[in-house]
Amino acid sequence: MFREIAPHVKRIGVVRDSVQGGQVGVAQWAVIGAAALPLGLELYPVDLRIGGDTARAISEFAREPNSGLIVVVGTVVTIQRDLIIKLAAQYRLPTIYPYRFHVESGGLMSYGPNLVRTFHLAHA
Repeated sequence: MFREIAPHVKRIGVVRDSVQGGQVGVAQWAVIGAAALPLGLELYPVDLRIGGDTARAISEFAREPNSGLIVVVGTVVTIQRDLIIKLAAQYRLPTIYPYRFHVESGGLMSYGPNLVRTFHLAHA
């Protein structure tokens, strides 16, 4: 999807929970890596934690040109979604989020399930 929305992107920062990196983050990293490798995209972890310096982590990654972000599923990234969205816009980083509510909060785009729809289907 990055090739369609931002063909100049060569570096992808994968924004993930450092706490969950041992479980959820590793699986997501592997899938993203498998898709990025044939396209010549370089992956970089951007690990976040509650009480950590999210602004510093994203600003350090944003220093290099031709960069974009993929925000993966996780508690910390959900709690800090407004800050992440603000920083992505501030540094002009094209960013793909896991859920629609990120886009409704101002994010560029999402690629993932519609949680509300899934909930309604499960209770129908």
